[in-house]
Amino acid sequence: MTLAHTFHRWRFALGGLAAALVLAFLVGFTPQGQTAAAQFLAQFRSQRFAPVTFDPKQTTASPLFQLERLGTVQGGPPNQQSTFGAEVKTVAEASQRVGFQVKQPDPATLPAGLARTPSIMVTPATEFRFTFDRDKARSYFQSIGHPEVSLPDRFHGASLVVSVPAAALLTYTGSDNSMGLLIGETGELTVGVDGQVSLDELREFLLGLPGLPPETVRQLRAIQDWRTTVPIPIPVDQIRWQQTTIAGGQGLLLADNSGLGSAALWQRDGRVYGVAGPMKAAELQRVADSLR
Repeated sequence: MTLAHTFHRWRFALGGLAAALVLAFLVGFTPQGQTAAAQFLAQFRSQRFAPVTFDPKQTTASPLFQLERLGTVQGGPPNQQSTFGAEVKTVAEASQRVGFQVKQPDPATLPAGLARTPSIMVTPATEFRFTFDRDKARSYFQSIGHPEVSLPDRFHGASLVVSVPAAALLTYTGSDNSMGLLIGETGELTVGVDGQVSLDELREFLLGLPGLPPETVRQLRAIQDWRTTVPIPIPVDQIRWQQTTIAGGQGLLLADNSGLGSAALWQRDGRVYGVAGPMKAAELQRVADSLR
């Protein structure tokens, strides 16, 4: 898989997950609702990133990549068009829609041949809900040869809820109208559990499922601040990475092994930033560092 293809999937995922804190907004207008929302949102908040390397041949067949076999997924954008967001004309309009000031890079850092004015897309906030189903889980465990594994009773009907805030995506195209540089900006991802299980219990159950590569599990368990850390899956032997400071925030610098593409991902002051493009990592970091 090329880095460009990976970033296309990230862009799709960002738009597809788009939609903020619906649960919090719905219950947040009463004192009881505000308390419940605060408890829910305290379960997980993305504040840093940790690389987790994996072998695609092993991991894609694991339960963590087939959660729909254990239950049902609900939520997301109402139609295909909203998956990619709505185009807006100015950064000011994008900032108004996402609820924070959208940053632009220093034009002097942009690679030669790229347009100096970006096209701008805004994806709305959205929520995804994965709900465990006892019967679906039983059928799945039997199908992979582990009938001895079962979904604990208290997990049946419990939901993992992922909320992603609105995001802005700036695209700087090349002279031939090709994609040259992508810059994404959004708020913090939040995750919680709705039901009779805690986030700790849910994490332990998922990491104990049969079929997970031991090395992947080891890396995930090694993340100490897992309630504030987003694991970033990185295919072994396909992408090089390093943890570094980007634009004053802790982040990751990624590059594919061909040297044709790179990306930067970091968080600062409650905002998540991503920059990706078909250029060398050092060149791309100069662009990212200007987003202060």
